[in-house]
Amino acid sequence: MTKVIIFILVFFIQCRQKKVQVQEVALGSNTDNEIVIVNIGDGDRSEIADLLLKIEKCKPLVIGIDALFLKEGESSKDSVLEDAFSIMSNDILAYRFDSTGKIERSVEEFRSKTSGEGFINIEQENGVLNHFIPVKEEKGIVYESFALKVIKLWKPAFKLSISSNKSIPIRFKRSQEDFHYFEKPNLEESAVREFLGKKIVLVGYLGPSSEDKHYTPLRSKIKFQGTGPDTYGIVINANAIRTLLEYYTEE
Repeated sequence: MTKVIIFILVFFIQCRQKKVQVQEVALGSNTDNEIVIVNIGDGDRSEIADLLLKIEKCKPLVIGIDALFLKEGESSKDSVLEDAFSIMSNDILAYRFDSTGKIERSVEEFRSKTSGEGFINIEQENGVLNHFIPVKEEKGIVYESFALKVIKLWKPAFKLSISSNKSIPIRFKRSQEDFHYFEKPNLEESAVREFLGKKIVLVGYLGPSSEDKHYTPLRSKIKFQGTGPDTYGIVINANAIRTLLEYYTEE
């Protein structure tokens, strides 16, 4: 199902400040066996609700939902999704800051039923997404990233070793192929359901289209063909989670 790509190389990016910054890309030697990705696909809200409940029944440690439900939809489907959020016990829902800094969140009916929220903004240099801010603080209000919120729900004792508003590089160690990832039909298999138990399950878009796909430093390391974007947002967030755990944990 997934393949492990093994090699370590260096990707050079010319910064906006006109100095050379080294962006390390080291693809992992092992498939991640703690973080699992499930494709949300093109399902409507009732189908997404069904997907989330199937995952919840597997008893994962955390469900991170990299999706935005900015407006009310069809009431019958919204109510099903609202019920799903009510049932889930350890879930983090995404939100984002728009280009003006305004917060864009899912509708209150969904937000109020979740365990927490985290922002999914990733910064870019020369069109390549490669940095993020784990914690933003503005006017005395603290906002935590999606990656950090997932970790804190997963590992409550985790302490971040960097200060607020500091941008850090994402250490891209795994492409999509270096994560276990599943489609909704896979969840009918008992072996898959058992595998998801005690895992961090990130639910996000993995196709079929290129929606939420971005240019990242991984493209030069995975023999990416073509000129389009190379990596889905949910995979970027998975790498951000690993970055915090492996490089920014307070001793």
